Amino acid sequence: MEKLVAAEARRQVRSLPPKLIASINVEQVIEQATAYALNRLPGLYATSERGWNFQQQKAKEKYGIEIVAAVRQGLAAVQRDPLIPVWNPNEEEDTADTTADLKSKLPAPPPPPPPPLESSLNIRVKSNATRKHNEPA
Repeated sequence: MEKLVAAEARRQVRSLPPKLIASINVEQVIEQATAYALNRLPGLYATSERGWNFQQQKAKEKYGIEIVAAVRQGLAAVQRDPLIPVWNPNEEEDTADTTADLKSKLPAPPPPPPPPLESSLNIRVKSNATRKHNEPA
């Protein structure tokens, strides 16, 4: 399934506008769209070359339309929210500066919860220790 999906991803990327292709890292887009599509298609496994050929034929015949649709959805998902940045920067950017900028925009983490009150724990332990076995809890 992986080879078929990757081939379909390459085919669909080639049909993108040239201006868009120039602004992306094509290999990363193909890899991410392929992974997206494979996660939405059934796995087809084989243990022999004959079985592999059978599964390839089955995938083409039975899942051809689903492969095309899953890759199309994968390309759209990668354009909206890539797992790894796929856009080629126009200028050299220092990723450390970008990371620092992003961190400065994050809200402050919530304060840690207060420690448990030890005195209430001691009372509870004492009251359980003095209770008779037949008394309800």
